[in-house]
Amino acid sequence: MAGKIKPAVTWSPNASADLAGITTYLESEWTNKTISAFLARLENLIERIQSFPAIGRKSASRRNVHLVLLEPHHQVVYKYFPRKKVIAILQVWDTRQDPRKRKG
Repeated sequence: MAGKIKPAVTWSPNASADLAGITTYLESEWTNKTISAFLARLENLIERIQSFPAIGRKSASRRNVHLVLLEPHHQVVYKYFPRKKVIAILQVWDTRQDPRKRKG
């Protein structure tokens, strides 16, 4: 997307709470190095989503909602608003949870 402005990224309250919960868990169970690596992978993934908003698998039930795997146990659910040039992070999903609770 050279020369084009990347879409802005917003975080829903649910996604922010998901990330806080994951970070709290990592702080109690893992090292700072592991937490930093997780957050760096998340940041890199969001940058890829900004460059290629349709990179994720399309949701079967929600328009413009995509799901992309961050790592084996975490998936990012986001909605792309092409006219507004906004990507809304809806959820950082722990894939070990009940899939009926997923937002995408």
